[in-house]
Amino acid sequence: MTPNEQLARYSVSGGERALCARHMRGVIYVIDQPATGTGRSYLVDCLLERDGRAAVQALVADYTNQALALDQIPLRVSVVRRTLTREAAHVRAPQPLR
Repeated sequence: MTPNEQLARYSVSGGERALCARHMRGVIYVIDQPATGTGRSYLVDCLLERDGRAAVQALVADYTNQALALDQIPLRVSVVRRTLTREAAHVRAPQPLR
C-alpha cells in the first residue's frame, strides 16, 4: 500500500464515498470520506501494518457491504443508534438462578 491510498468507492443515497488508507508510523488509518467535494469524514478503523493486506481487504469488504445494505454511511450516528437499539431488543434479560 502507498502512504495515502484509495481502497474502495461506494455509493449511497447521500452520494459517492471513498474508503482511503493513510499510513503513519506502522499504523493504517482507514477513513470514509466524500469521493469528491466536501463533507464529513469518518475514521473507520486503525490497523497495524503487520496485520497485512488481507485484514484491510476484509474490513473494506465488510464496511462496503454494510453501506450498500443500509444505503447510508455505516458510521453515521443515526445508523449506529438504530443498530444498537435493534440488537438490544434481541438480547434476553438474564434468568434468575434457581
